[in-house]
Amino acid sequence: MSKTHTLLLSALLSSVLWFWLWPQEQTSPHRQQAAAPNPVATQSVSAESPAHPAQATTAKATPVCQQVLPDQDWFKTPEREAIRQYLYERLQQGDSPEQLLLMLRDRPTQDKALSQRQAELQLDLQEMLIRYEESQLPRVPIGPYLDFFNLLRQKEPAEKIVLLRSAPEVNLLFEEERKGGRLTTVQPKTFLLTQAQRIGQFEQAIIGLHFHPRDYHDFLAGENILTMPQFKLLLQQTDDLNARIGLRNLADQAVYFLRPDLLTLLASYQILPSSKDGLYSAMDIAFSSPWRQQGWSYQQRRAQQQATIQYLQQLGYPLHAELKTTKNNRHYLQVHALQEPGFISYDEDLINLAKAQQLLPLQSLPAPELLRALLKQYQQLDQQQQQIKTACQAEHDAEQTAQGLWSESEVINQLDQLTQQHSAGELPQLLHQKDPALLAFYWQQQDTGLATSYGDVPSTEAEFVKAIENSPGPKQAADLLLVLSMQPQWAKHWPNGLAVSQLENMLTYEGTKHWQVMQQNGFDLGIIDTSGRNLYPQAFADSAEAVSLLINAKVPLQQNPLGPDALDLALDASYLQQKLHPALFYILQETERLRPSHLSRLKRLQQYRPALFQQLQTQFKLPDLTAMTPNPMLSLEP
Repeated sequence: MSKTHTLLLSALLSSVLWFWLWPQEQTSPHRQQAAAPNPVATQSVSAESPAHPAQATTAKATPVCQQVLPDQDWFKTPEREAIRQYLYERLQQGDSPEQLLLMLRDRPTQDKALSQRQAELQLDLQEMLIRYEESQLPRVPIGPYLDFFNLLRQKEPAEKIVLLRSAPEVNLLFEEERKGGRLTTVQPKTFLLTQAQRIGQFEQAIIGLHFHPRDYHDFLAGENILTMPQFKLLLQQTDDLNARIGLRNLADQAVYFLRPDLLTLLASYQILPSSKDGLYSAMDIAFSSPWRQQGWSYQQRRAQQQATIQYLQQLGYPLHAELKTTKNNRHYLQVHALQEPGFISYDEDLINLAKAQQLLPLQSLPAPELLRALLKQYQQLDQQQQQIKTACQAEHDAEQTAQGLWSESEVINQLDQLTQQHSAGELPQLLHQKDPALLAFYWQQQDTGLATSYGDVPSTEAEFVKAIENSPGPKQAADLLLVLSMQPQWAKHWPNGLAVSQLENMLTYEGTKHWQVMQQNGFDLGIIDTSGRNLYPQAFADSAEAVSLLINAKVPLQQNPLGPDALDLALDASYLQQKLHPALFYILQETERLRPSHLSRLKRLQQYRPALFQQLQTQFKLPDLTAMTPNPMLSLEP
């Protein structure tokens, strides 16, 4: 699911707080929570089509490739908008969301799996359902009450609570027109609860009031998390306990927030997680939830998820999922979750839990003629885009072949052959012999498969220090490097020598500017990961300045006998940039012995960049390259 769509649905599922309720310099904590990083325990890469090789990730912007629709633009296509409009109208006419969900899965060949794009339509249905439910609430226009809200805005938190408790407005729901003409709901009781939580007056603030689950369904976690006694008090004062926000009730929310303790309490009020065979199940939520409460360690988050899953397993909840195997025999789990339709995990613990679990396929119903026509148009768009992507890739492959480089399919083929024929212990040396870039690609795949991406990382210095003191494992330590990329001054707390699984998080969208600050705070730029890789790949991918910083820090140029070294990277960078890298002369001078991978890259320059090769020859005596062939892969992305 795209980040944009995730945040949109998250915002729709949370209570809408109106601008006037908050001081101008303040942001609603619910909006902060909705916009917080929410990565998923999933791979963004298809299990059948692994991560793209380094040299084949981005084709040139040819006329064909310019027609490829970016992921974030699918939500805005006319075909998708027409389906959303249809769904909203059908909900208005009384169709059940469950029936619409089944019909959205209609496809020409029912034994064929839902495409990713068609699965995403389930998100649209949830969005339209929430919008429809909001439109049915007994809301009053907010305009006549602006004086009241302006007054409320001027008060201190304790005064806000007193004013709200004594005002009839606290029992109303207000309708406000937002940008684009959409009407949203303002809930004073949600604001009341937020303020009461902040200043420690929760119990006093709710005396004598009645609530609806929508007033606090986001308070089961996050910065406004309720204590168990507070939650019990709210349940005792809540009308319509089994009400749903979209397709979720309070128990489903507890599952999403990985709170098995709340599930036991809710069950005592006859509030149970949802389950409809073939449609959706709370178990789907438990396996695919990306939630990680701030302050949880990696182990705590994992324990909470496993406890939630095991609670539901004891009650016999099914999971809509499949256990699959990639071409190179890696097992993975694909969950058909409504909120995360593309969820894939290589996590062994989740896979083992799924093996002990009843797995169900998704069901569907034939769509009525109009919806079928809309789905057909959308499916045709998907097919057209697949054809365009294929043509774009073919152009790119032809360009690669013309330069003596493996196409993406050849890279995958080489890797598949070797992984099927050799053990994991033998592979690194064999892949390196083919080309160090092929080993780097293999490592990249392994990093992707092991990535947890459970989300929340420390947001304060104290939390970061605590995370370090808890002796993080290599994967957790790699996540903490991401924190340092945003807060490099915290590097003074980093224990040099801490094992990390990978160094990818050291290169961010802002490049490597933070490295120098980290170094000034005691961070050793000679850090290596558990595969022996250092920071040169990230430095060459970023800038000559980053490479210079590592050289000046005396980071070894040939630190790892396997994988691309600094000279491999400098030669590939020179080839790609069509000019000699500023550090190339120095690195060549410091290299005692040229390896086969170095010679093949020099051969590439000689054959495809002869002017650069001649320039290099004027400075260095290079060996005879007659018997060499150009390297088939590049260790850097174009």
